Amino acid sequence: MEKIRISSPDWDMSDEPPEERTVESFVMPLEGCGSDDDPAAVVDAYGRELRYLGVRRATVRVELVVDTEVPGR
Repeated sequence: MEKIRISSPDWDMSDEPPEERTVESFVMPLEGCGSDDDPAAVVDAYGRELRYLGVRRATVRVELVVDTEVPGR
């Protein structure tokens, strides 16, 4: 798979190691790219929008839950 291309002023997090993927590491870039009222979407590396289902509190981590089935794939 081709590496996602992130342009400035976007936040490239593709090289972030798993131990640094914290709630703050997601929230800070979201706040830096917009305000609380701006629309948001979850997309795959090819720009296809994924259906965002919610947030799950697991035992030792927080999980962002998406549906990976994209119509027309």
